[in-house]
Amino acid sequence: KILAAAPGDRITGEVLEGARPERELTLAAVVDEPFGLSAYMNLAALNRFMREGNTISGAHVQADATRLAGLYQTLKQTPLVSAVAIRRTMMQSVEDILKRSLSLATDVLIGFAIIIAVGAIYNGTRIALSERSTELASLRVLGFTRGEIRGILLGEQALITAAGVPVGWALGYLTAAVLAHYLETDLYRMPLVIQPATYARAALVVLAAGAGSAWLVSMRLRRLDLLADGLHALRGALGNLCAVGLLADVAALEAELDRGVPPPAPALAALRERLLALVAAIRQALAPG
Repeated sequence: KILAAAPGDRITGEVLEGARPERELTLAAVVDEPFGLSAYMNLAALNRFMREGNTISGAHVQADATRLAGLYQTLKQTPLVSAVAIRRTMMQSVEDILKRSLSLATDVLIGFAIIIAVGAIYNGTRIALSERSTELASLRVLGFTRGEIRGILLGEQALITAAGVPVGWALGYLTAAVLAHYLETDLYRMPLVIQPATYARAALVVLAAGAGSAWLVSMRLRRLDLLADGLHALRGALGNLCAVGLLADVAALEAELDRGVPPPAPALAALRERLLALVAAIRQALAPG
């Protein structure tokens, strides 16, 4: 990517030691490695390129895990071997460094993400409750139970939350891809690998935040006197319509609530029927012709 070269292109190779030869080479393939900038060449071709004999400076060895102790002992006693690098140890060292440097930052970011998710979902539910309190109160007057009203409010929020989870997955993937691209350097590259468990944990956090917000809003709904609010709003609307009979009945029910006496279900049912009759009469009066 840095050289903007593709297999088959001719590139110039310059040796930075010895006689420093400089010759053209044909690029056979591109190797994708996460660390460093390495180039690989056939040993015989490399010896011709360097104009030297059949010499090597290193070797990759694959050994039986049960016989590593003897191999290490032999390598220590071999004078021509100047250093030994164990791939498993190197990888473990890199992983330990990454864990120490990134674990704290990752935990802090995850904590902030959880707080933001809980706050956003709870705030959205509270706003919906505030904006629709009059509607919910009117439904309470018309005979809806607290459970039905809670289902209407929280069901809508549940659908919004469920629809937002796939959108959050897509935006998270896009953000990770952009960060991985701009964090690439000559020393290392960060491949974009997102496990399915990551998506599952993110969805669980959002769903848990939604469940917690629903519980908090349910507690608030229990403390709200939607019936009293609905009767008060209904009394104002009936006053504007000059519905004297219904206005008196609503005022009587409101007075009973003020004394701590809940209106009986038959009275609310009768009020509901009269309100529906009033709405039907208004629609018939407003109908053309």
